[in-house]
Amino acid sequence: MLNHSPQPNSVTISEKIEFHNVAETELQADGGLALFRVPRSVRESLSPLGRMVAEDSAGIEIRFVTDAPAFRISLGSYPSFLSPHEHHAQEVVLFRGPFVHSRHRIEPGRVNHIDVAPWSGGGLPEHVGTGKRRGFSPNVWRVFMGRCARVFHGLETFGYAHRAPVSEELPSRRWLAYGSSITNGALPVSHLSSYVYHAARAADLDVLNLGLSGSCFCEPAMADFIGSRQDYEIATLEVGVNMRNGVSPDEFRTRVSYLLDAVAAPGANRRVFLVTVYPNLSAPGLATAQDRFSAILRELVASDRWSNLGLIEGDKILDDPGDLTADYIHPSDYGHARMGFHLGQILRNANE
Repeated sequence: MLNHSPQPNSVTISEKIEFHNVAETELQADGGLALFRVPRSVRESLSPLGRMVAEDSAGIEIRFVTDAPAFRISLGSYPSFLSPHEHHAQEVVLFRGPFVHSRHRIEPGRVNHIDVAPWSGGGLPEHVGTGKRRGFSPNVWRVFMGRCARVFHGLETFGYAHRAPVSEELPSRRWLAYGSSITNGALPVSHLSSYVYHAARAADLDVLNLGLSGSCFCEPAMADFIGSRQDYEIATLEVGVNMRNGVSPDEFRTRVSYLLDAVAAPGANRRVFLVTVYPNLSAPGLATAQDRFSAILRELVASDRWSNLGLIEGDKILDDPGDLTADYIHPSDYGHARMGFHLGQILRNANE
């Protein structure tokens, strides 16, 4: 799954650590390993904003299993280029399987060393709640990135071995989410509060977040990249809102059709859902354009050209305008939580 740029010991790193939602790594001058959701060859084909946004670390995780009673993870980051349009806390959240362990602030422009104290939860339960473990095994340490920290400088386990998790320790199915800034994670206080992670937890899925703030334009290179991947079984394509100002309906249809030919191709063995534009309170001209785009999405699904394609209406996910922030387009923390619950129920049904 990892596509490493030439670098020393890349095989050793990938065997001992899983870089989740990482398509490419690049060795930096200071020895750090920059982690990217989107390969450079694809990033360079995107819009100017898309090239920047595709470098952020939305949903990247560093995963490993170790018996070490304590460890140190070293990370770096760059300042957010979306401020003040979007505010993103420079933080990482540590999980032990599904359990939140701790939150840590990251200072941009330097190497941050996070010392993790011994696990205080006693024994690690393999069976939780109803008697059946769902999702992640508590054996798996997960270092969940916010939208800025994305340079790995090392893991110190103080003499104890560590390894990448195996499939039995992870959710059994993966979901790829492509979309606008809402999917990318705007504007909850913590990136972890974005609707995709609520939905993934509710549907017992491992999510690959490919949201692109302000730059979800369905470029051919991006479509080919998503379609060529073999590491997910469900895809949601939340498209339209970023193209409503400057893309004609005919061009929109062409771009989305190309995306579907790549992602929902016969034999792809995955479920694909088009998501109509999430409700917002935009100006009349933009509202008219996005309504037309949503109508085109419905027409594409009804055409039966793609047998594994379904439709999710955006107003079934975001069903209350009061769940928006004061910019009238991005959900609040509460809105993201409710969206995640609604979408999670749909994806859980598709997952069964």
